[in-house]
Amino acid sequence: MSLSSYKSVGRGSNQKPGFLGKPLGLYKNYWVQGYTLISKDVEDCVPIFLRHIANDVYVCGKTINLLKICCPQHYICWSELPAPRIAVTFSLQEVEEIERECAVYRGRMERIAKHSAISREEQ
Repeated sequence: MSLSSYKSVGRGSNQKPGFLGKPLGLYKNYWVQGYTLISKDVEDCVPIFLRHIANDVYVCGKTINLLKICCPQHYICWSELPAPRIAVTFSLQEVEEIERECAVYRGRMERIAKHSAISREEQ
């Protein structure tokens, strides 16, 4: 189910207003039904070397997509910083370069988060 088609799910006259004026049931339904896996076990959906983090990756993706619906103005949703590339590689040099790019991205996002928190405190 795509995000655009999901936005209409959960709207009914018995829904109480929730976050940003949208029905609370929408978010609960989205979390439970918005994304599902082909297999009951998330570990079956990824390569063996990712099995130990498969559920974390799945929950992270669901969380970011719910954030995009609930709070599209959040800095994670609109940041103009390009996300670092992710690649499967056997080159130690390339792994180190990816790690450097991720460290730079993380530092920039942390500065944006800190600035965002300070701006909210000032309001």
